Amino acid sequence: MKTKHNYMTMIELVIAMSVFILLMSFLIQFLVDAHKVSDRQRSRNLQYEDQRMLLDLVSQDLNGIVASNDENRFIDNWFRDADFSGVTIGSDSFDFKGIWISSSGIGTDSSNDTSKVIEVAYALNTTNSTIVRFVTTSNNVSGNPNSSWDFMNSKWQVWGDPTTETWEDSSVIMENVLDFKIDAYDTDGNPINSAGTDSEYLYPAIIKISAQTIGASGLSGSVNDSSKARNFSKIVYLYRGGLQ
Repeated sequence: MKTKHNYMTMIELVIAMSVFILLMSFLIQFLVDAHKVSDRQRSRNLQYEDQRMLLDLVSQDLNGIVASNDENRFIDNWFRDADFSGVTIGSDSFDFKGIWISSSGIGTDSSNDTSKVIEVAYALNTTNSTIVRFVTTSNNVSGNPNSSWDFMNSKWQVWGDPTTETWEDSSVIMENVLDFKIDAYDTDGNPINSAGTDSEYLYPAIIKISAQTIGASGLSGSVNDSSKARNFSKIVYLYRGGLQ
């Protein structure tokens, strides 16, 4: 008895291979898209984590702000954007954005300090889009008294020029920052701009911290994709009923 064999024709083989290749291309595209989504989600999560750290650190410094109820011994805390923009330190340009305060917040590890109070300032490095936290203390890194450390003996304008200030410590707090701003408000919610000439402006009731960041996926050379930027903000209440 003869057995009949059915063999796949060349046309059927070509069709089968075409279907297989098509299915594989769909699978590969799906895996590529899934990887892109995962990368975007990871970048977004890192943005949120970095933002939370930045906002929490600024909040801690603000909640440790040092104030005085002696009209002859005001401690001059600045909350404005107008001063010290475009400051060149080294090869980078900085905008000292809205906060320059005396605080009992996180200082340095130096054993030379005779005071636990620090002078802290936050600046946006516009050269490389980072937030930098500057700290100076009662003594400099060599243990010598800091000549700018006179905020308890001077009524107004105690800060030095940031280009000549002897900063004991500076740290990059966050990268890929497009904008950073701190706004101050009085007890009625009206914006204030401390000019160093009126005591009510030296201790705001409310502080709003705002930052705009962009993930690695939005960075593209000199032109960033602003549609991928994220805006974050936090409100800090400073008014305690006796220092305004």
